[in-house]
Amino acid sequence: MKLNLFHRLRSLRGSSVVGLLRSGVALGVLAIASLASADIIVPGADGSDGDLILAYETRVIDLALATTGTWNQPGNGNGVYDPAKWAVVFKYRRVRYEQSNIQFKPHPSGAPVVWLVSEFVSSDPSLRGAIILNGTTTSPGPGGFRSGGFDVASYGFGPGAGGTTGTKSFASHGVAGSNGGPIYGNERIMPLVGGSGGGGKADGPGGGGGAILIACQGIVEGLIVADSNDTNGEGTGSGGAIRIVADRIGGFLNLRASLRGRIRVETNAGGGPLTANAGGGTVSTSTDPFTTAQIWPTDTHPKVGIVQVHGISAPTDPRARLEEATTDLAINAGSPVVVRMEALNVPSTWKVEVKVVPKTGRPIIAEATKVEGNDLASFWQANVQFPAGASVIQARAYKP
Repeated sequence: MKLNLFHRLRSLRGSSVVGLLRSGVALGVLAIASLASADIIVPGADGSDGDLILAYETRVIDLALATTGTWNQPGNGNGVYDPAKWAVVFKYRRVRYEQSNIQFKPHPSGAPVVWLVSEFVSSDPSLRGAIILNGTTTSPGPGGFRSGGFDVASYGFGPGAGGTTGTKSFASHGVAGSNGGPIYGNERIMPLVGGSGGGGKADGPGGGGGAILIACQGIVEGLIVADSNDTNGEGTGSGGAIRIVADRIGGFLNLRASLRGRIRVETNAGGGPLTANAGGGTVSTSTDPFTTAQIWPTDTHPKVGIVQVHGISAPTDPRARLEEATTDLAINAGSPVVVRMEALNVPSTWKVEVKVVPKTGRPIIAEATKVEGNDLASFWQANVQFPAGASVIQARAYKP
């Protein structure tokens, strides 16, 4: 049997979670630059990826061009992919998109997008331009999860994936979808994770919306969209995640993560106005004064990951492909095998489980047992009977 691993999702507070026309632009840039107060500190925001200045165009950022390394190393214009953080990180000096759309071609890992900006992120107030991380009928946005196929027997992927009932099955994220998995993540969107995929259906499955964090020392304004594959209720994926951390909101900020997505805005000095639509999901804001943006979860946050399957070490950067020639692991066993997981900061009173989603067919969920360690560091094991063919496996830890 072929096996794919995807244990990027981390658990936090009881919820699991296994990348030019210049005329008319310079004046706008100069005017906004005079407003950027840089009253907060954004770690890593060194401007090494330069400026992203667009006017009347669509720019597709290919996340696969990112250099693999550590998130805080200097960029070269294409960002840095950090496997340990599972994120493609850009360090722009300033971003301006005037009546332009910014889209993304996903990284092979499916990682979300992080922008660490030293001056400002700005757009014209016409809402004719946007930063877009939408899912499509079959593909997720960066940081989201793919849907089942055009087949009533296929299930979606991700922690809140939709099932199949003969009718549309909507994935969960900020709130539960019909026949979806559990609600996952948290209102602070740390760690950063996007929307789950809907269940397969001949008239339209749907990939989950992507996930983006924009941390900016100055202002953030504009339109940012991380929808599921469809915003009118016909799609099956869940909305993605948008997290904004900035000194303040500029002239306007319009955020959308439909359906059932998550939105979080943290500002030092307010500003606005802010429009946020998570399509029935969760929206949270904070205007408590702070000096340094928190980009990543701390070392004390709970997390869990798969370390071995049937005695074979799991790859440190799994890709969870369903093509049998490119799977992360190949397991040859006709009987149940042991899946071993490492958990950090997971209390003994929590539950740890393994979810296996085959390319077609019903998912398998197996509860794990702690075999060694304590609440700070522990190992858990589950016995799993894998179906024939390619599957995706995820670990989850949660407070029951």
